[in-house]
Amino acid sequence: MIVRSKGPLGVCLLIALVATVTWTALVRLVHPFAALDHLMDDLLVVMTREPAPQSESIVVIALTDQTLAAMPCRSPIDRMLLARVVGELRAKQVAAIGLDVLLDQPTSLEADSLLRRSLEASGPPVVVISADEATPLTTSQKAHLEGYTEGLATGFANLGKAGIDSVVRWHFPSNDRGEASFPVRLAEAVGQASKAAPFEIVWRGEQGDGSMPFPVYPAESVPFLPQAWLEDKIALVGAIASDVDRHRTPLTFGDGDMAGVEIQAHVLDQILDGREVLRLPSTLGLLLTALVSFGAALLALLTLPVTLLVAAGLALVALIWGAALASLGGLGLFLPALPMSLGALTSLGLTIAWREREATHERRAIMGLFARHVSSQVVDEIWRQRTAFMAGGRPRPQELTATVMFSDVEGSTTMAEQMLPQLFVVWLDRYLDAMSRIIEEHQGIVLRFIGDGILAVFGAPVARVEPEAIAADARNALRCAEAMNAELTRLNAEFVTEGLPEIRIRVGVHTGPMVAGSFGSARHMEYGLVGDAVNTAARLESLARDQTVEARQFCRVITSQETLDLAGWEGFRTDHLGLIELRGKAQGIRAFSLRPPITA
Repeated sequence: MIVRSKGPLGVCLLIALVATVTWTALVRLVHPFAALDHLMDDLLVVMTREPAPQSESIVVIALTDQTLAAMPCRSPIDRMLLARVVGELRAKQVAAIGLDVLLDQPTSLEADSLLRRSLEASGPPVVVISADEATPLTTSQKAHLEGYTEGLATGFANLGKAGIDSVVRWHFPSNDRGEASFPVRLAEAVGQASKAAPFEIVWRGEQGDGSMPFPVYPAESVPFLPQAWLEDKIALVGAIASDVDRHRTPLTFGDGDMAGVEIQAHVLDQILDGREVLRLPSTLGLLLTALVSFGAALLALLTLPVTLLVAAGLALVALIWGAALASLGGLGLFLPALPMSLGALTSLGLTIAWREREATHERRAIMGLFARHVSSQVVDEIWRQRTAFMAGGRPRPQELTATVMFSDVEGSTTMAEQMLPQLFVVWLDRYLDAMSRIIEEHQGIVLRFIGDGILAVFGAPVARVEPEAIAADARNALRCAEAMNAELTRLNAEFVTEGLPEIRIRVGVHTGPMVAGSFGSARHMEYGLVGDAVNTAARLESLARDQTVEARQFCRVITSQETLDLAGWEGFRTDHLGLIELRGKAQGIRAFSLRPPITA
């Protein structure tokens, strides 16, 4: 069941669109939200990273902690060792050599000259890593690096790091000066072109036994490796040590920081294989986020407790992330899970708030219309049926069959002239209070007081649809009239004792179809009835003034045959008044005078 209020679908759509645009913009433009989005994507990458065979194109020749410990000093790295490793790799007939060691400082003249000759020697191409403007080098370091690598194939080493969390996720194939990156130059060296636009890095999975995505061999072990392990492969030489060239990647959650040379290997491998990260186009991402947000807003319209709606919202978020996990694991496609989740929760919360505000407004409207007329149980029943009863904060017009009662005090104008105003008001108020109580006890409601007159209805505002219920309303109205006479007998006895005049009333009762609804403006609105049945009850009340009554009957009641037919004739004492022509009605109506029941 859906709460129906003014434009609920339009409100849900507006909320969903606002939530979608807001969160998409925040995630893209505001650093903390962007970092959170990257973090969640990183978690998905780690969770969906499946075992994969080691690369058959790339090997890493590692300068390990043990390798560096055997050197005279850790920095700068021994040029003699590097020259020897390059020569040994060339002898093993590798496809290309990438030296991921920044040659920005001189060592001994002999060692530097040996490494330079080794890099210039014929054989497989060699690419040496260089630095661009973003690398923090001194003037002397830059000068030495440029001079030492002049004439060699070089590629810049800078890794694309996010500004707020310094995680490497993207690769930039070229810099502002048009220089190629280290892995791009290596790919070009073996005849593989790279796309020019920046791209997200695809991270290889480890083997099932936990070994590295790329074969890693210590530099000192190269002479002893079988040639088949290195032949026709690209060899990257770089440090894999605990305190040298370490960087955060999306895999940091699972494997810790990664060595720079391993990152370069992942990028090179991606270029060689042509893989890429798949993400939805911006328009499709916005559309998907909007659809999910709209669905969450519609969910909030369900007539469920807020706690259940919150639980359903959290379940929806879990479903979103489950879908994102399945999409990345099965299709390699990233979904905008964070904007979708935040949009869904925002839409759910805002729609719940709107729904509760609308509900408060409707309940206030219902209470304003009926609280002074009906019991709290009836108000609660109206509230439970508000989806069928209310429209736009006011009762919707409805056709119903009910029993209407009009009553009026005889001679009240004369009484008002003879009594002190304050005494008259108290006297009349006691009467109206007693009659209202009797009407309520018989499941009727007092719609309004018209001076000393009372308009009451049995069978509204909750419309009866079963014939038995309509008949019960007619019976309750007639029994109410009898009870009003009995109550007047008691009340008049008190008035006589107090020296106040007795009250006699006329009552008209009729059952028939009518239209019920709210009438008036927003400033003053009342629930009312219109229709021929209402007019007929008023005419019957006027007819009662011409009828004689028994001495102890303070309430002259005229009712129609329609009401008696529904209520059942048994148990009621009536006098047939014949076919009465009522003013304003083309056809006559059979009317009956209702006498008080015989008491023992």
